[in-house]
Amino acid sequence: MTESDSFLHLLSRALQTAAVQGNVLIAVSGGADSIALLQGCCRLQESLGIRVHAAHFDHALRADSAEDLDWVRRQCLDHDIPFVGKRRAAVARATHVEEDARHDRYTFLQHAAHDFDCRWIALGHTANDQAETVLHHILRGTSISGLAGIPCVRALDEQCSLVRPLLGIEREVIEQWLRYESLTWREDPTNRDCALTRNRLRHELLPLLRQSINPQVDDALIRLSAQARRVQEALDWSAARLREHVVIDGEPDDVIARVDCRPLRDIPAAILGQFLIRLWDELGWPRQKVSSIHWTALTSLLQRTGAPSGHSLPGGIQADWRRSVLTLSRSRRHHDGTPTEHSTRATDPSDAD
Repeated sequence: MTESDSFLHLLSRALQTAAVQGNVLIAVSGGADSIALLQGCCRLQESLGIRVHAAHFDHALRADSAEDLDWVRRQCLDHDIPFVGKRRAAVARATHVEEDARHDRYTFLQHAAHDFDCRWIALGHTANDQAETVLHHILRGTSISGLAGIPCVRALDEQCSLVRPLLGIEREVIEQWLRYESLTWREDPTNRDCALTRNRLRHELLPLLRQSINPQVDDALIRLSAQARRVQEALDWSAARLREHVVIDGEPDDVIARVDCRPLRDIPAAILGQFLIRLWDELGWPRQKVSSIHWTALTSLLQRTGAPSGHSLPGGIQADWRRSVLTLSRSRRHHDGTPTEHSTRATDPSDAD
C-alpha cells in the first residue's frame, strides 16, 4: 500500500465509521492537517457519496492572517471547491481573546454549513492533538469527560454535527501524504510560540516525556482517552435511566425541577454527578461557573436524610432538600420557610471541562 493509499484508507474508514454522507463543510485553516483533510475528502467524494465545501475563518490575531484567507480561497478556486471565507471584526477588549475567537469561528462555521446545506462540519484535529489535549487536561485538573479528550463526533444543533476524521491519524502520516502528493500548506508562526501552553506541551514537554519516560507516551494518552470515553458513555447511559425514573413531573410555577431522592441513596456518586450535569444541561443553565464544590454539594443533597437543607448555586439557582425531594428553583425563597444549611459561592471552576 502506497503512502497515498494508506492515508486515504484511514480517512475513508473514519468517515464511514461516522456515517458521513452528503454535503460536508471542511474547516480549512491552510495548515497541513486541514489541507490534507480537504484534499483527501475531495479524492473520496465519488466513492463515499460526499460533496465537499470549504470555509476559512480569519481570527485576525496576526497582522498577516489575511494572507491565509486569500491563499485558501485560491486553493479552492483552483480545485473548483465551493468556498466561503470571513475575517473577524476587530475586538476592542483584550480579555478572553482566544476563547472569543474560537466562539466566533464555530458560529461562522455553523452558519456556513446551513448556507451550504451541510449536515457535517469536518475539522482537522489529529491523533497528536488528542494526546496534547488529554495531557493538558491532566495537568490543569479535569474530570472523566476531560480525560476523554476531543470527541470524534459532536452535534452542534438538530441540522449539523462536527466530525474529526483525522483524530486517529498521526500528524507525521498526514505530512508524509502531503509531500507524496506534492501538496503545499501554510505554516502559522504562532504554532512555534512556546509562551502558549499548547505549544509548550507540543514542542517541549511531550518530546521530553518521549525521550526520558516513555517513547510511546502519545499512544498511552490516546488509549487513556478511549478508556475514559467508554466510562463517560456508561455514566451517560446510567444518568439517562435515572432521569426517566426520578424527575417529578407537574412542578409548581416557581419550581424548575423536582427530584425524588428515595431511589438514589445507594447509587454511586459518579452516576449521580452525571445525572445532575445532564439535568442541568437539559434545563439550559450554563456550567461555566459551577465548580466541583457545587456538584459535590448537590450530590450530597440527593442522598441526604434528616432535617431540611439547601444550597445556593450560580445563576440564582436554589437547591432545597425536604422530605426526600430535591427542589431546584430560580427563586431564593425556601419552600419550608427555614434557612439553608449553608451556601456555596460561585468560584472559578477547578474543572474546565
